Amino acid sequence: MAAHPLASRLLAGLAGGTRIWLAGLLLSVAASGAHATVAEAMAAGARAHQDGGFEEALVFWDRAQLQAQGSGDAPAQARALLGAARSYLALGRAPLATQRLEQARALAAAQADPALIGSISAALGSALLLAGEPAKARPVLEQAITLARADRDQDVIAQSANDLARLEAEAGHTGRAAEWYRHSMVNARLSGNPALEATAAVNLARLPLTPDARAQALAQAGPLVRALPHSHIRAMTLVSIARLRSEPADPAIATDADR
Repeated sequence: MAAHPLASRLLAGLAGGTRIWLAGLLLSVAASGAHATVAEAMAAGARAHQDGGFEEALVFWDRAQLQAQGSGDAPAQARALLGAARSYLALGRAPLATQRLEQARALAAAQADPALIGSISAALGSALLLAGEPAKARPVLEQAITLARADRDQDVIAQSANDLARLEAEAGHTGRAAEWYRHSMVNARLSGNPALEATAAVNLARLPLTPDARAQALAQAGPLVRALPHSHIRAMTLVSIARLRSEPADPAIATDADR
């Protein structure tokens, strides 16, 4: 796929998870003009999202979705809806993200595409978590990990593990949250998604850890974040690390185990 002129051009300049996700679309892109046009819109949406231009990205996702629908390309339509949902999630608009994801999941189910269903489930779990519905989010995230493991999709595993860690952290299960964050970091590294690895590392450092464990987590997160290319994620995680370093650790925390 990387040798295909269209794929090489559209993937140029994209990093980590954005590149991995767009590559999944290009696996099914044919050489027809209609499919190429959809891919162009998807790539523009991915670039805008990577640069933090989430509203701009939505314009391209919607364009790609309509073009894919018009050409009868259900998998591409589902991926465009998934892209829009991710941008809505970045904007904190969980209800709109959930609406797009339900549409995408129905399309993927009709195509009997378990890999795509896994990616959509991962994003839907994030949306439910953002909407404050952890009880609904947990089984969806667990389904995403099950499907991703069967498909050996380490990027989706990393995404859902990061969200399951957030779920455990919100429930006060620090030990379990730390395990999931580390699991996310390992899979993000293996899948070639440094942005997600850095995000999970910063999230790990946010947990109420012992002073030594917190210092170790920050020491691990710092280089990962600084190595990222200039992007919205890099800027946000650098700010998070600076804040964490300015906050004193709580010496009363004696263990990382669940309390």
